[in-house]
Amino acid sequence: MNRCMILLTVILLSGAFLCEAKKLSFTMPAPEELQMTNNPANPDESAMILLRESIIDDTFKSPHYEEHVRIKIFTSKGLEYATVEIPSFKNNEITDIKGRTIGKDGSIIELTEQHIFDKEWSKGKKFKTKAKSFTFPGAEPGCIVEYIYHRRHQPRYLILLPIQDEIYTKEVRYLLIPTEHYSLGWRGFGLSPLVQPERVEYGFLVVAKDIPGLISEDYSPPDSMVKATGIFFYTDKRYNSSEEFWTDAAKEAFDKYKKIMKKDSALKTLTSQIRGEKINNEEKLKKIYQLLQKDFHNLSYDIIESMADETRKTVDDFVKCRCGFQDDINMLFVSAAKSLNLPGYIGFLVNRDEGTFHKELPSKWQFTNAIAVVKLDDSYRFFSPGTYALPYNSLPGSFSDVTVMMVSEKPEFVTTPASQSTDNQFRSDWKIILDTDGMRKIDVHTAVKGVLQASWRQNLQDKQENQLKKDKGEELKKINPAITLDTYTVINLNEFEQPLRIEYSYYYKDESLQAEQIIYKIPLFDPIEKDMFLTPRRNNALCIEERHTDVNTIEIVLPENYDIIELPRNVTTSIPAIKYNLTFSKNDQGYIVAERIVEWNFDCLPAAQYLEAKKFWSLIERSDQITFVFTKKEKSK
Repeated sequence: MNRCMILLTVILLSGAFLCEAKKLSFTMPAPEELQMTNNPANPDESAMILLRESIIDDTFKSPHYEEHVRIKIFTSKGLEYATVEIPSFKNNEITDIKGRTIGKDGSIIELTEQHIFDKEWSKGKKFKTKAKSFTFPGAEPGCIVEYIYHRRHQPRYLILLPIQDEIYTKEVRYLLIPTEHYSLGWRGFGLSPLVQPERVEYGFLVVAKDIPGLISEDYSPPDSMVKATGIFFYTDKRYNSSEEFWTDAAKEAFDKYKKIMKKDSALKTLTSQIRGEKINNEEKLKKIYQLLQKDFHNLSYDIIESMADETRKTVDDFVKCRCGFQDDINMLFVSAAKSLNLPGYIGFLVNRDEGTFHKELPSKWQFTNAIAVVKLDDSYRFFSPGTYALPYNSLPGSFSDVTVMMVSEKPEFVTTPASQSTDNQFRSDWKIILDTDGMRKIDVHTAVKGVLQASWRQNLQDKQENQLKKDKGEELKKINPAITLDTYTVINLNEFEQPLRIEYSYYYKDESLQAEQIIYKIPLFDPIEKDMFLTPRRNNALCIEERHTDVNTIEIVLPENYDIIELPRNVTTSIPAIKYNLTFSKNDQGYIVAERIVEWNFDCLPAAQYLEAKKFWSLIERSDQITFVFTKKEKSK
């Protein structure tokens, strides 16, 4: 992997930039491209990108982004690339879309406004993201489709250039027209050393050719970690080393937050009662954490335009509105810790779901989040009350085992602790009552503990309980149309320090329960993780959201006139990444109890270890398919 970093001299030349470079336009494909029947580099691919070219005008005078994409479609499956969706964000709206379909004979069908429409692209709790969507008219195997669009562009300090796509790309061309106010640097990830910016009139040109498609797999690391990418970055001045840069960056951030946190009288008033209690600092921090989570409107999860007010510039401003984004609330926690005379720091990190921190890359804009760092009992502790429903003294999996730059007059880099599977637990307890009249009654009690409950609460917070009950009933009907959902309850939805609990019960008729002998085959558990091991091999690492432990129990209550011939055997086995334990017993009431515990002890499993994990999971699946044999007891003479 090429990680060479170079600094570029930005000297804007006088005169007008070439008109051809300022505006992208269509040209006729080469005859050999029209006649292509497959990709010589990968004949099995359904389509390939012939050209992706972009102009990034990063000047303050006329910032904009323009892109031209040309795709060759080989097969019917490749027609999926004839439908395009381009996300459109506020202040980065998409305009001036042009497109056309070019037949093998060179005939052209233009894309018109009637083919372009707005589509909901993604949906948050209270907000939606739109996309411009269009399907090329007359697209068929053998054709070429191409489009150009214009996007409003805000000048930024870090400019990512995606080089690799999911299908083979013949050529990529990026032209950056940089601002003249800063020094410019370049760094490539996963690129050939030959891919370097070339100084051209008015800017820098990056060209890459013959880039293989990135194999898309579920449960993979984020694209930013595996795709070939180039990065342009600005710095305020030239630095002799990355250490010199980070010293300046930490001092700049320290001065900024010192000014923000200087006006904190409203926060001190808000927390005065807690600070005055005769309890230790740990308990005080916990109460302040809970206060910030429950009493402050978290704008990161409920975006309201009128509340996104940039006039909030001090701690007291956030306290007065009782609102803030995730990083703001974490900053308030740092300020509150300082009011307890505890060393508190803002900590910058790169969310593991979005990328990796590169200390040798002198750009603070690679950071994605800010957390609170507090020194307590001679050790650093990490907090994020700004993460909705996150329990005290825990971090999301994407914040664990990552580098943090603590904001102080001199930079200090520390690492957050790795999450442990025992810290996060999903527990599901089933009680199955088999009646002599053939009715099967099932009670299910689910409890989610640790970091896992935060994402569960986010998914549930906007839904009414009656709607949740309806959804569960429909889900059960798909399994067995005879099922009737009886009760459904969500407990502790807004009590973040308590496990989130979901309890429901259902019943249905099972005629086999009236037989002399019942062979009762239970697919004991149906975990989401089963989908991780469907492919024979992997190209990318296998990643899960959180390290966690699954605890599942099934308690079977038999009719008085039935008994079990023999309990299945217990199974205990493990590999470094996964531990598995399955036991069977009878409790004091004579009920049959099966308990299964699986510990997931990895964040991302290297592709080289996938086959071992897949074989292990096959063993687990076989163990999970439990067959109970119940027989009627002999009548006493």
